Amino acid sequence: MNAAISYTRTLRADGKYDVKPTNPPFNDLEDAGEKMASQLISCYGDRLKGAVVIGCVRGGLPGARIIAERIKEYLQAKGFGEHEFPLLDMVIIRKFDLPEDVLKRPGLSIGALTETGQVQYLESFAKDRQIDLCSPNIKPQLDEKIQVQREELARRIALYRQGKAPLSLEGKLAIFFDDGMANGTTMKAALGSRTIEQGNVIVAVPVCSQVGLDRLINEAGMQKANICFLERIPLQKTDYWDCSDFYTTIRDVNDDEVLAIMGTAKPPNIPLRSSL
Repeated sequence: MNAAISYTRTLRADGKYDVKPTNPPFNDLEDAGEKMASQLISCYGDRLKGAVVIGCVRGGLPGARIIAERIKEYLQAKGFGEHEFPLLDMVIIRKFDLPEDVLKRPGLSIGALTETGQVQYLESFAKDRQIDLCSPNIKPQLDEKIQVQREELARRIALYRQGKAPLSLEGKLAIFFDDGMANGTTMKAALGSRTIEQGNVIVAVPVCSQVGLDRLINEAGMQKANICFLERIPLQKTDYWDCSDFYTTIRDVNDDEVLAIMGTAKPPNIPLRSSL
């Protein structure tokens, strides 16, 4: 999208490189949502009628709200009726990281838990790096990390869903949105957590890597034409990057904001958290 974007590659102590844009293409989460909405409308037009826009909680939800609003405005201007306006939903995923001592890099996700209780591992990533996730040096640490995320996932489901089921996607175009996609862990899990109709789903991300794109195509069965992105990062195997670097300002979306976006009141006896 932004032809003028340029990158810096900074050598790290471990011989790898940190890759960052010198001019972040997005002001904030809302700006990314606005630009993504314009791209979706330009690419898919009237196909968006009756869509369900699904934001990945928590960072993807503000942008998903913007996208749903802009698609509604587009359809209204074209004379479509209210029953063809988009609906907003969310998907709740919790990633878990590889133990830091394995690849000497903190915060490297190796899998995710879904609302349906599935535990999905990035098995291809582990295989490529000859990492045995079942080894006695790794599995106990992974199990501990998974349990922590399982408890947080249960808290979020209780707080955000409040007993209500996710919207049905039967006969609907599903648009899954997140604020960025690095290795595809969250989006792959999001797609696997819902019953979707192949060919009737769009993945929308403002910024992504080729690794993430390949994972969705090869492991999640996504069609290339149904993955919509604004910036694809030119990475080498020795490069690291962070989605937040592509935003001038980025905030942690907290529980209060999720509840406000979804129009849900806070239930009693469930604690709010601003992070984790």
